[in-house]
Amino acid sequence: MRMHPARSIWHVLLANSAAATGLSAWVAAGAVAAQVIDVDVPSLPAAIDIVVVLAAPLTVTARMASTENRHTALAALLTGALLLVWVRTELPLLGCPGWVRAASTIAGVAILATGLILAVFVRDRSPR
Repeated sequence: MRMHPARSIWHVLLANSAAATGLSAWVAAGAVAAQVIDVDVPSLPAAIDIVVVLAAPLTVTARMASTENRHTALAALLTGALLLVWVRTELPLLGCPGWVRAASTIAGVAILATGLILAVFVRDRSPR
């Protein structure tokens, strides 16, 4: 089954944005985990939280988008919404700088919007 060309472009954009955001989440989790070794044990739940709530879903969404899976739009909608909820609830508790919140919010909105575009506006025109 051949995908509509416009749909493929959105899949590539989504894969890139989700992969970049997911990679940054993996790096953040590693940085927090590195602090655990030198500082204290209470930072470990923050590292686990970043991996479970952010890095894993973003990695899965990037993988789905790169393979043009038919459920990519739903995964992007859920992942973008999850990222926005996480920014609103967790980042203030972690005491992150304002630019981290702004960048994470932009990434969440971009992933959510791309999923919405895939789901609503870009239809697959190939026969089923």
